[in-house]
Amino acid sequence: TAYRPSDVATAVYSSDNGNLATSNPLGDTGLQAVNKLLHNQTDSEGDPIVLSPNNSICLVPVDLAVTATELARSSRVPEGTEGAINYWKGKFEVLTSPYLTAESSTTWYYGSFKDAFAWLEVWPLQTFSQKPNSDQMFRRDLRAVLKVRFYGSCACVDPKYVVKATA
Repeated sequence: TAYRPSDVATAVYSSDNGNLATSNPLGDTGLQAVNKLLHNQTDSEGDPIVLSPNNSICLVPVDLAVTATELARSSRVPEGTEGAINYWKGKFEVLTSPYLTAESSTTWYYGSFKDAFAWLEVWPLQTFSQKPNSDQMFRRDLRAVLKVRFYGSCACVDPKYVVKATA
């Protein structure tokens, strides 16, 4: 529940948001179902949301990396009728994550993460250095002492741009 519209904790992926596809394994049929969910989404004013074809990502656990890569790059549908042309070739980029594998080996995500999430910077990258010739540097045989920090957080801007699919 990282999404907080009107300061009310809400699940990012839910049937209420129209971005949850259950019993939907990764494959040609699964991508069709997810694509249909995405194209049925509307913005706050009721207009269809437009997904940039260059921003589409299929985020999968390591267990599904081969299947996703075949769908993204093969000329023919890997699990389809022999000789069937693969509609999905070149339509999305595949990313894998061991964190997804730890959660589930069959849950995957598809959509435009750049439109759904944003990095909110609280303060930018800052660097601090200790004055040279300080007593601490001399005692510890240090040449330079640096402190580097930044602070920010990832936030869900609009959950309608990514669909979560479970097998």
